[in-house]
Parts: sequence; structure tokens; C-alpha cells
Amino acid sequence: MNYDERVQILIELQVDLSGKLEMMECEEDLLCKQKKNFGDAWTSAKTESAYGDLNEAARKKIKETTEYAKGISKKITKRISSIEAAYKAEYEGYRSLTWRIAEIDPIKYKQKYDEKSNQLNYLSCDGGVKARLINEFQQNNFLR
Repeated sequence: MNYDERVQILIELQVDLSGKLEMMECEEDLLCKQKKNFGDAWTSAKTESAYGDLNEAARKKIKETTEYAKGISKKITKRISSIEAAYKAEYEGYRSLTWRIAEIDPIKYKQKYDEKSNQLNYLSCDGGVKARLINEFQQNNFLR
């Protein structure tokens, strides 16, 4: 799995997690409103107290889960940043191989083209980086 695929999967996970976080925060708000709205409707003090305790326990659990999910989201964001930095560093390290070949003689140009092309094809790097480098090399250096 190359860097681009890893980042895509992490972004999808983060989007899904964000939706769940929003849903949990809405549930917490709903519980707060219910406690206020139903407080006057109870006929027995015991029932009202029990409902209040249950409401508080549910709100506490939702809050804990929300904080945990936010922590995971931060870790995902940090991981995406580190993958993107690794991609950029690897790309920048080999970018000079994609520069335009400055050669007038067509035979020497072809030799240099083949040499650089082979060098790019046999690079030991991420597949996404390699594909980008090869594409840029071909765009910068076309055979006449």
C-alpha cells in the first residue's frame, strides 16, 4: 500500500469518526434538554432522582466516549501528516531525476533518456512517489 492509499484510508476513517462524534455530541445535548424538560413532569421524587442519575450516567459515558474518539481523531491527523511528510521527503529526494535532459545530439539524448528512465524504474521507493517521478520525467523529456 503506497502513501496515497494510506492517506485516503485514514481520511475516510476520520470522516466516519467525525460523523460519529457529531452524533454523540447531539445525543449529549438531547439528554441535557430531556433532563430539563422532564424534571417537572415526574410525580415521585424517587423516580425523578433515578431518572436524573441515569441521565447523568449516560451523559458521562457519552462525554468519555467523545473525548476518546477525539483523541483517536487527533492521532489520525498526526499520522496523515507524517505520511504526507514522508511522501514529500521521498519525492524531493529523487526529484532531480525528472529534470529535463540538456543534450542536443539525438544519440546521446536517447542514451541519457534510457539511463534515467531505467534509474527511475528501479528506484527503491514508494509506488506512488515512483509513479509521480516517472510521469514528470516523461513530461519533461519526450523522445524526438
